Amino acid sequence: MDSRVHFYQFAQVGMLSACAMVAIRWIWLSTRLSNIEAFMAQVVKLVQANNVDRALKLTHAVANEPVALGTGAVLRAWSAGRRMNETEVIDTFNGALFGRSVRAALGRFRALKTLSFVLVSGAVALRLYAFPVFGIELFWIAVGAWVLMFVSSAFKANRLEHDTYEAVGKLMQLVAEPDAADSGVDTGEGDQARGEGHLAIREAWEDADNRTGELTEAGVEALLLAVFRKEQGIDLGSDEMALKRIRDAAQKVVVELRSMQETQVNLPFITATAERGPLHLETTVNRKKALVFSRRNQEDKGAQSLSPTPSLAPSPFSFLAPSPSLAPAPSAEPSLSSPLSLSPSAEPSAAPPTTPTAPSGKAVVCRNCATPIPVEPGVLAQIEGEFDLWTKVKTRCPQCGGSFFELKK
Repeated sequence: MDSRVHFYQFAQVGMLSACAMVAIRWIWLSTRLSNIEAFMAQVVKLVQANNVDRALKLTHAVANEPVALGTGAVLRAWSAGRRMNETEVIDTFNGALFGRSVRAALGRFRALKTLSFVLVSGAVALRLYAFPVFGIELFWIAVGAWVLMFVSSAFKANRLEHDTYEAVGKLMQLVAEPDAADSGVDTGEGDQARGEGHLAIREAWEDADNRTGELTEAGVEALLLAVFRKEQGIDLGSDEMALKRIRDAAQKVVVELRSMQETQVNLPFITATAERGPLHLETTVNRKKALVFSRRNQEDKGAQSLSPTPSLAPSPFSFLAPSPSLAPAPSAEPSLSSPLSLSPSAEPSAAPPTTPTAPSGKAVVCRNCATPIPVEPGVLAQIEGEFDLWTKVKTRCPQCGGSFFELKK
């Protein structure tokens, strides 16, 4: 009987120790920044309003948070003039965190939680061996409290990790500049080699950014071109025969992905080189990645549609035709002025302005290339500062595609 009492006492001590261990992890997670979405929304607003300094001050206000540490590192690098693609944004964000990954930064005291699970298993076994009778007592209340804290801490950790991944995705969308070396095609092995969670960040961002969307043949075509360029180092954009086969494959992919999550593309002998001989395009296209490239392709077309239409080159015989701008306007009564002088009725008609301006003389120009941005006069008259710029001007620069503007008076 005495041995059973000792076992019961050991079970109580083990259970209380397990509760204390998991409580440390639970309290630490509960004190983390819970509303990461609101935090990132404020950062995005400040950056779009060209107020990076205030965005950095906001990250300093919660400097102990992983999302604030990573966001501050990315914004400091970007404001210093560094141009980053999506992979470099992820690397910069992870480089500022403990353990160089989001999972490691949010994994503080995770070992204590695991050890508490071992202690609880042993404590319950000792308790049942000592007194195999269930009842309302402090031991089982402690077990219930441990279960609640264990499950709650796991839920909090998963939610914080996913929200942080989506925050990195918003930074990528905000400051990243895609280039040919970073086409957005993930091979899996390369992303895992860059650090734990690198691929998870991309996947979380793509999940959040493409919950709804429409697949396009042009987007799938761009994806297949990017895959081949990344795997073989060859751009098929100028190969008409290869492009025709890729377009046909893209049509088939769009149809198949409407009813399934992924499909196979196999294009043998897509091209050939003297050194490596015939090359093949074999890849798996999933719906999520196809949506990403479809969205990017639509954004590129939208930016191009805003560009001014180039004027037609003048004909070499245009000097034979009278210029309509110099022709006198019809008047009710004949003019008595000299034929060598221009009467008020014969003034040349002014060409319509390409960019509407407000009566006050204000204009919105691109910060990157100083191109005037077309804004309606009524809207332009309401713009008084940077905050009005990013809330009222919803277009992109027709010259460079940028979205950072300034007000000229």
